[in-house]
Amino acid sequence: MLASAWLWALLPGRAPLLALLFLALPVPRLARLPPLLGLLVCASLTLATWSEVWHWYRMVVWYDTVHFVTPGAVAAAVHLLLFHCWLLPSPDDVRLHRAAVPWPRLP
Repeated sequence: MLASAWLWALLPGRAPLLALLFLALPVPRLARLPPLLGLLVCASLTLATWSEVWHWYRMVVWYDTVHFVTPGAVAAAVHLLLFHCWLLPSPDDVRLHRAAVPWPRLP
């Protein structure tokens, strides 16, 4: 509780971002994602959140590469979650690969 009050006083307007981060961190573990993917999701979300809080995106020009890692990790995690709920086919399904990358027909 004291840490929450400290963050709220130190970072006005940014504390809700940190609260959302702390709510999102246990999700990969609760969803039983593979450990490496869970680590990548948690690390990229943590890095992206703190980058927004401390304005690292504005200070370092090349630092925007975090936006490439975070959506990819979250998309892979969401795909596996939907697979476990039987809403999407397995990532190993051959039909998924053919549908995901359509080959253009050349005349």
